[in-house]
Amino acid sequence: AEAIADMLCDILGVETIQQDVAAKVHERCGGSPLFLESMAPALASVHDDPSKLDDVLTESLSKLSSGVNEIFLAQLDRLNLQDQMIVKTAAAIGSRFDRSVLASTYPGTASEVDEALQSNRLTQYISKADSTSEDVHFAFNNAAVSEIVYNLMLVTQRQRLHLQIAEWYQKERKSRQAQGLNSDDIISMLAYHYKRSGNADMAKNYLIAAGAIAVTRGLYAEAESRYTE
Repeated sequence: AEAIADMLCDILGVETIQQDVAAKVHERCGGSPLFLESMAPALASVHDDPSKLDDVLTESLSKLSSGVNEIFLAQLDRLNLQDQMIVKTAAAIGSRFDRSVLASTYPGTASEVDEALQSNRLTQYISKADSTSEDVHFAFNNAAVSEIVYNLMLVTQRQRLHLQIAEWYQKERKSRQAQGLNSDDIISMLAYHYKRSGNADMAKNYLIAAGAIAVTRGLYAEAESRYTE
């Protein structure tokens, strides 16, 4: 993040920049000068008003220069169709994802997912983050790349994937409840994916539930965000 802060200062022509801004930009662009330079014009407004950061990053990533998009399109096109679909499904789950969710929602077999993740074909996109006794966790090397891949898909394809992912989380929640395990962390995931699947009613139900959970934890700002999303 320190290197990113220096690059941002050079690009914006300032001497210092808030570290939380630099950290979030680093997370989204993965330290890539290519992304950073493309975002520079939009990021200029963030220096004076850090509260705009999330919206500015999202908007600037959606409007990257055609040259940047073409680079990643060319890279993605080199993958076979099976691997492309695995990467796209992962992008719909999020910049960080669990092997179990990907294997269950990818429209192929779990063995295809495992083989691709264990190969070196996807290393420019995805890396293993960590693992537990229950699952293996992966992450896109660059959050911006996951957003580019996500935006390559048609809206209908994204909605279909989000619905499949939401249905997986529904089953996981029921499984946990049957075992007497806490499933509060799944509520926000259900809200997120149902909203992006186009199912507004289900999204509303889970946003309200997520807000109620936040209130019980004393996270009132988060609760307000859920209730007004």
